[in-house]
Amino acid sequence: MTWKLRGNLPHAVDSTALLIDAQLHHHHHHHHQNPSQAPNPGIQQQQQPANSQFSLRAVYTAAFTRFITGFCDIGRARENRLDPSSMLEIARQISLPEEFVALRHEATHEEMPSLRRLVRATEEGLGWLWRVYWSRLDDVDVGLGAGEGRGDDVEVVKDEARKLFKGFRSLRREAFRGKMHASAKHLADVQAVASECSRLCAGGKMATDAVAGVLVEDKFLLPSNRELGQSIQGAFVMWDGLLSGICEEMFEFSSALVQALLSSFADNFSTGAEHDADKEAMYLWLLHLSTDPATGTIVATAKQSLQSEAIKFCCLHPGYWTQKLAENLLERNDELKDVWQELFVASILRNDAEVADADAQMDEESLSSANPLRIPAQQLPDNIGGSFVGWQRSTLITKTPIGIIA
Repeated sequence: MTWKLRGNLPHAVDSTALLIDAQLHHHHHHHHQNPSQAPNPGIQQQQQPANSQFSLRAVYTAAFTRFITGFCDIGRARENRLDPSSMLEIARQISLPEEFVALRHEATHEEMPSLRRLVRATEEGLGWLWRVYWSRLDDVDVGLGAGEGRGDDVEVVKDEARKLFKGFRSLRREAFRGKMHASAKHLADVQAVASECSRLCAGGKMATDAVAGVLVEDKFLLPSNRELGQSIQGAFVMWDGLLSGICEEMFEFSSALVQALLSSFADNFSTGAEHDADKEAMYLWLLHLSTDPATGTIVATAKQSLQSEAIKFCCLHPGYWTQKLAENLLERNDELKDVWQELFVASILRNDAEVADADAQMDEESLSSANPLRIPAQQLPDNIGGSFVGWQRSTLITKTPIGIIA
């Protein structure tokens, strides 16, 4: 309860506490049904009567429905879609048993399930929470998951991620050289690295963002010595298997990776961005993850929401590569075009106007900072009065507030 009052309590922790509390409530009921175990059975039963079957079912139902609803709501919030996925679709995305969602629906819209079914579902729910959350925590991850991750904790996660990615890159290169990249042993090794990366990400959003950030910031995804216009198909082949494996175990990773790639375009106003080979590679990766069917489970969690996320970023950060990315995504998806096309066009027009204003300001500043142009009065006859004309200082009317007599 103290942790919950401080805020940032992971839903997995809250759900575990609720389910265990329901079990303790049930155990307390059994204790009163067996008065011989109490020091003074008669007095204890009078002071604290045993709970009814209805109250036990209500406690189990409340804990279980909150557990399922919370995880599904988190999945919907991450999608950030106008038409969010159903609870059943979210459950499939996070590997939550479908029967959990069915039981939650029954408990919410029909009669409460029997006590036997609720007890079994609670035990299975605690087992699922152990597999997907508690078993993946270590000392560093616990701190990050609580929302109290310090800078040095994040650096520890990044260092571990760098070691894993460097080892994986060497592993893949050796496998390709020996033509063993399709062997069962090598695929098992790839999955083992993916599981280690998922373990690092299990500490929460900060840890997941840190792992995804290392891939982008340290340029692991980019081919070495690549020039503008060259293909990065080899990089896709190198990393797709690992990224797919991580996303299968940690569905939040796909969104974190897309955000990390998009962040590389935050300085879109820098000159010559269209000639930046690294930015082109990031653009190709985003296009690959968002649209290529071969990416499989890399974006299976919410491909539509990732595309919307990318287009939103492109509208807020207009530039050469973000404009190309948004145009490609809108061209491939009519549904997204209906939602985002007008906003995207408006962002381009606004960007063009801002660039024009900036150019005009630069021209004005360059003219004012240059040496004054001095042209002597030229002895040219005026067409009207025959007087001589030239550059002269003009006397302007003094500006005064309205109502004041100068």
